[in-house]
Amino acid sequence: MSTLIETGTGVSQAPDSHQAGAGAANAALSGIRQFPPSVALVYASVNYSLQQVLAGIQTAVGDVPIVGTTTAGEICGGIYRHSVTVVVIASPYLSVHAAIGNRVSEDWQRALAQAVENPAISAYVEGEQHLISDLISGGKSLFAMIFYPGNTRAASSMGYEILETFKQISLGRIPVFGGASADDWHMESNSVFLGGQVHHDSILVAIFETQLEVGISLSHGFVPIGQSMIVTGAEGHELISLDQVPAAKVLAKGMGKNQEDLEGRHLTLTTGYPLGSHDPMGQYSVNIASYFTQRGGVRMTQPVSVGSELSLLVHDSDNSVLAGQEAVRKAMIRACTNTPALILVHYCALRPRIMGESLVQTEIDNLLEIAGTAPAAGFFSFGEDAVADDGISRHNNGAVAVLVLGEQFSATAKVAQENRRLQHLFAAQAEQRLLADVLRQMEEAIAVIDTEFRISYVNTAFTQLFGYGPEEVVGHIIDEIFPQDDFKAIGSMDISQITAEQSVYRGETYRSHKSGRLIPVRLSVSTLTDNEWKITGFVAAMTDLTSFIRASAEKQASEARYRAAFDTSPDSVNINRMSDGMYLVVNDTFLKVTGWTREEVIGRTSLEINIWHDPADRERLVDILKKNRECRDFEAQFVKKNGECVDGSMSASVLNLNGVMHSFFHPRHHRPQTGGSFLAGKRGTFPPHP
Repeated sequence: MSTLIETGTGVSQAPDSHQAGAGAANAALSGIRQFPPSVALVYASVNYSLQQVLAGIQTAVGDVPIVGTTTAGEICGGIYRHSVTVVVIASPYLSVHAAIGNRVSEDWQRALAQAVENPAISAYVEGEQHLISDLISGGKSLFAMIFYPGNTRAASSMGYEILETFKQISLGRIPVFGGASADDWHMESNSVFLGGQVHHDSILVAIFETQLEVGISLSHGFVPIGQSMIVTGAEGHELISLDQVPAAKVLAKGMGKNQEDLEGRHLTLTTGYPLGSHDPMGQYSVNIASYFTQRGGVRMTQPVSVGSELSLLVHDSDNSVLAGQEAVRKAMIRACTNTPALILVHYCALRPRIMGESLVQTEIDNLLEIAGTAPAAGFFSFGEDAVADDGISRHNNGAVAVLVLGEQFSATAKVAQENRRLQHLFAAQAEQRLLADVLRQMEEAIAVIDTEFRISYVNTAFTQLFGYGPEEVVGHIIDEIFPQDDFKAIGSMDISQITAEQSVYRGETYRSHKSGRLIPVRLSVSTLTDNEWKITGFVAAMTDLTSFIRASAEKQASEARYRAAFDTSPDSVNINRMSDGMYLVVNDTFLKVTGWTREEVIGRTSLEINIWHDPADRERLVDILKKNRECRDFEAQFVKKNGECVDGSMSASVLNLNGVMHSFFHPRHHRPQTGGSFLAGKRGTFPPHP
């Protein structure tokens, strides 16, 4: 299939602001060859003169929409600090419309209204009938990218309120992928970018219109500890009391700190404990405790309500380190793609402070691994907006938000294209016959339904997927075939509402096979119309998601087996970088043999902990691995933490990633039979620590 989208990313840490912007933009443009750019996304450190950065970017990209934000760190195929990252998207099937709302800290509601009422985006947000009809008939979908001020020392972030209000204004029709602007942890001021202008203390709302595959997801990996607490006093973002006791006193005790020691300090940043509230299904939304208030309360990133339950959360290394990968996996399923063209990441800036830099590096590496060859970029944010597991856009903190753009047309776009094609054919031949000729060749399961919701046609893919022959379903009302599925909702809708909107889109659901088993499907419904745009029926397209779900489950099972084998291995195994010997992962046997603790080893190099009796031995090993990619029975002397020097033999091999696995043994104990893997390469991931 011909190319539908081109993407490119670039990053620069040049000291000159104009050169940094131009350099990052030119690097991103190097991947664009066929289409004119549709948009340039900018993630920039406040370490630069931002106006000069944008001037440099404009010099490179020309008259292209520029949207972006300031950061607390940047992502561009890896983690960067104090840099400029630029993402260029080029596709005739994607366009961007954006607006700004100013002075958020003075009046966030007025600022949001200023943005959404701007003529550039107001028709999309308000859902004007003619525009929605055009979008649906063209098979286009919308999503919003929103940047807004993060917490400063003077003002709380209103990200939660901004998202909820935007959802109300847009009636929840537009999924949101957003993030809170930051300023390299100065917590003084932050900015958003539109065109060539820097806007301080502002909201940017960008509406993306596309026919491409799109998926948005959210994950965090935190788990609750201790007893839950009932909110007994709260005003907006201030948590006043928990279980009838001043909130500052309760949280200080729960965090294992003296209240006096936490005065004037950022609570979550200092202690590593965020707070969380759960829904009826036990899924936790993360909320950040920032500072004590004068009356013994606690300032929260999100508002809390009296009667709600809060729990202290802690990062679980098994879950947290895979949160980014999980977010990408879910976004790919939602996009219905195994071949992403671009992955955008809004990554909470608190995660490195809570989890530690080494685990964050592992998490980003895991995320890049599942991204494959697709470019991945984004920023470290002070709040994240994305689509939660229940399909609703939600504001979160401490999370990883991911947006995936696929390489192909969405199922809705495919149906719309076939619909337009059919309209031309209907003028010359009977509608049903032409419809059958076209739809029979489609890979999606297709059902054509009249305005009374009777099935008039199903294609071969439909019969193969659900086990019904055409004679068993044609002429039946759809509820008779799928009695408990979402088609019932379509059948019960007011026909005037369907006529006004020209189409109905249902998302992901289940359909029952003739045998009774449930099949997960991606469902989209598009209208059939006559020359006067009167609805004559519907085309429902269903894509089987079983393979996506099975592949995900198999990958998770494989990772679980690897983690179990790694932890329980009788060999002393570690993973470290070939370039400097920094330890990334070690198993329990390694710690037992050497006498070190995991905290003393991870993030340090083998030379820093003096484990080599003769450092030249490591240089000899590296030379062998560079030449042969593996080494067995390498004899050397190693030094334990207590200073004891022991003879040992080890094996190692090079992977395509940036680390090495060693096996150590003492001759009075056992001799390892297998070694690990030496990871080499500038970008990639290693198997996650369990």
